[in-house]
Amino acid sequence: MTPHQPLARLLAGKLVDPAPEGWQRDFGRLRCQEPQAVVFAARVADVQETVRYALVGGLPVVARGNGCSSNGQSLTDGLQLDTAALDRIELVGAATVRVEAGVRWGTLHRWLHEHGLALPVVTSNEHASVGGTLSVGGFGPTSPFVGAVVDQVVALEVVTGDGALVHATADGPHRELFSYALCGLGQVGLIVRAELRVVPAEPAVLVRRLDGDDLATVAEQVWADERLRLCRAVYSTAARRWKVEVGRSARDAAAESDETLVADYHQRLFEAEAGFSVGIARGQVAAGLLTDETEARRLWSDFFLPMEKADAFFAGVRDRFADPAVVPVVNGAFLRAGDRPRPPLSPLPDADRVRTFGFYCIVPPDRVDEYREHFDAAGALCHELGGRQYLHGYHRVERDFYRAQFGGPTVERWREVKRRYDPGAVLGPQLPI
Repeated sequence: MTPHQPLARLLAGKLVDPAPEGWQRDFGRLRCQEPQAVVFAARVADVQETVRYALVGGLPVVARGNGCSSNGQSLTDGLQLDTAALDRIELVGAATVRVEAGVRWGTLHRWLHEHGLALPVVTSNEHASVGGTLSVGGFGPTSPFVGAVVDQVVALEVVTGDGALVHATADGPHRELFSYALCGLGQVGLIVRAELRVVPAEPAVLVRRLDGDDLATVAEQVWADERLRLCRAVYSTAARRWKVEVGRSARDAAAESDETLVADYHQRLFEAEAGFSVGIARGQVAAGLLTDETEARRLWSDFFLPMEKADAFFAGVRDRFADPAVVPVVNGAFLRAGDRPRPPLSPLPDADRVRTFGFYCIVPPDRVDEYREHFDAAGALCHELGGRQYLHGYHRVERDFYRAQFGGPTVERWREVKRRYDPGAVLGPQLPI
């Protein structure tokens, strides 16, 4: 009999002890941590019961959507709360959708399209969960024009550290809970539902390539073209060149000679993303770097720099991520802060124009320490230049990192909000904040 049988009796879902195979790792496969038990929540009340039980026992409890993080963010030696079955979707009026935390972006994207609607921002990973993404930020090819996924949130329902279910908005009585739950790594509360803005669906887009290695100039050209709806930048480590892809609605006008019609751009990205790391790992097996694809370790992270510091950052780190067998491409984006309120823990630095660099490394086990060093050096340079690191990926889990990332006053406020809403310090991965 499991020692957590008293909790199991309270659940509509189920409690599994020991943890099933695979729940001890996240997508990065850098760390392995065995939870005492996994709670498969069937309803929001299961999340509340689990948190109350954890509080009484002094156990940490960490939510796991689909384990898409790459630095152990969904791992714990306490109770792991699997939210995959929290998958309900409903429209709230004409411009808002209410979704539970376990819903995956691909599922939501297709559900909305059936209703003639779309998300303003769709991530490239269709398997990532809503709750997990809102806990770190969320970006996609439309972000240069409309911001992050967290910028589209109207309201949250959050389970706090005492098991209460709290409705939080940007201008309500729990405004700080709202602000620090977004991008907050589950520290102040577990997001169980979110209301997101939606827009009319674009059934097709016209895509073309832009040339030019001066990406600051390219970015201004992109923002100056009011027809554009999406933009992606990709750097080939073999060719040592950037390629920029932009798209506009096929409704605007007939296709020009250099444009390609794409019926569902986001679905195309989902399919490309699904094969990305698999393809690299298979190439490493063929080259003798791995004996089996399951050996691959994934060190992924993105860096957000003020536009005027971006070239200096890339020049300083490019040679560390130059092996095409490990990192064939670097993903990039242009972002504008605009007049949107920014969550205090957003990866966006304090700048109006921002460039991002995403290093997605598939690494043989014997090179993990080497690439950790590369990412640590990149993170230090990023902070030195006034940038921030995206915390969905690899980063140093150390007190000085978070202070360099957000600044001392923001970290202190983060701690105060956590003490208020999680006084027993049971929620989220145990961070040294």
